[in-house]
Amino acid sequence: MNSTKTNQVNILGVSVPVLTKVILLDIIGKSKTSDRLSLYFLYSEFFLRANRNPFYKDVLQKAKLAALDGRGSVWAWKYLESDGLLSKTYSRLLFLPKIILVPLFLIVFGLQLILSFLDGWANIVSKKIDYTKGLPEAILGRDFVYDLLQLADQKAWKVAVIGGWDSKNGVLADKIQVKYPNLILQHWFASPDSNLMRDKWENDLDNPYPDHVTTQNLFHKFPELESVVDFLKINKPDIILVALGGASGKQETLINYLQEKEYIKYRLATGIGAALDHLGGGIEQKLAPVWVQKLGLEWLFRFVFLPYRRGRVADSIFTFWYWVSLQKLLVNLRIRPTVVNLVTANRQILTALRKPIITGDIGWSFIQGGVENWKYSEFKKQLGKPNNLDENNFKLIKETAVKELKEETTLEVPTTSIDQVYFSQIEYPSVSLLRTLVLGAKYFSQAKWVATIRLENNPAPTANWENNRIDWLPIEGLENYVVPEKLIDFK
Repeated sequence: MNSTKTNQVNILGVSVPVLTKVILLDIIGKSKTSDRLSLYFLYSEFFLRANRNPFYKDVLQKAKLAALDGRGSVWAWKYLESDGLLSKTYSRLLFLPKIILVPLFLIVFGLQLILSFLDGWANIVSKKIDYTKGLPEAILGRDFVYDLLQLADQKAWKVAVIGGWDSKNGVLADKIQVKYPNLILQHWFASPDSNLMRDKWENDLDNPYPDHVTTQNLFHKFPELESVVDFLKINKPDIILVALGGASGKQETLINYLQEKEYIKYRLATGIGAALDHLGGGIEQKLAPVWVQKLGLEWLFRFVFLPYRRGRVADSIFTFWYWVSLQKLLVNLRIRPTVVNLVTANRQILTALRKPIITGDIGWSFIQGGVENWKYSEFKKQLGKPNNLDENNFKLIKETAVKELKEETTLEVPTTSIDQVYFSQIEYPSVSLLRTLVLGAKYFSQAKWVATIRLENNPAPTANWENNRIDWLPIEGLENYVVPEKLIDFK
């Protein structure tokens, strides 16, 4: 794939390059089956899901191609890119004591909510501000799928649809073939009553698998997908359209799985939800009138006339507005020094399954906590040479490591058990008002040092109030249960 000018979009911690419609079609048209491109259409729901599920965020950030789906996503990108005077002003007041800072934060954040609401309304509904010129542009996935079918028709490509309508209903297949006679249509389907096609799954926090779908547990949750791999290997499609519904993230997770398997050849794989049903013959999908779409009020139409989608609509509108507002305010805040404990014994590692009190705290992670006694001026200097710790800072990190272990697991470990300390990464956590308040309305991201501790045996830990479980889990297969952003700390 040739290098092409893109815009790097960062919304709620999801950083991906996005392209225009013309460039996307040009890249896809020139692609080879060895390219195995993935394309995601990012709308507000995607960004929210990525903050609640770090595995899903990892999937999105591996995308080879991406586009912003809808005015809301374009507005969020432009709004977050613009100067934030309120944020800059508030960041200069972080020296104030916490008793003043927390209520001040709530007042400032309330003002930020009002400002972002007015800006969003002007852009999305009133359209008095035109943010859509240039890159990136809004590209609706439900419309772009027909551009893909047209391209496939021109080149006589094979198009495989995964999911979607029941094969007994040939109406939709007939309509596609009539409209695009030169493409070769292939279809893999599952029963509409299957767990796969329900677009949801049961939580299972007591299972070593996280309660969210991941590339590792995808086939554990949906074993019928095993036959998809065989289907694709036999049929060798040029384009793969995954129609498993857009509410859960299964589509993108499956595409990420396919992208990792080099023996599966294709030009492009993308998720399309229920887009093909708009041709008729599938499950009826009620679209808003054109004039409602032009007013930017399609979300209101769905909320009123599609009661089964009200929860999703409210979440994708109001939660997204709230989180974008929070990111806008937090962008200039400080970095918090943090210590991560990697405690191992007998080829097992001590892990924690956190209670989902704070957005994004899902899956298994390691025991960690903030370094409270590090003067911020000294800490900023240390970030310039994070692996060259002086004696005092080294001692401070070690003391914090054993303190956090005792607080979260009741295990008492001497500082002499710490084998080494190394710098891992700066982590940008999930957007959460509660997290910000817990951290004293001062911090946004974390600079993480790792303390490695090797024990001779596996003492029994006890979980504190922050965690559902503390347990020893095998080091082999660590990637199956530890979230990607935490896995980086394990070297």
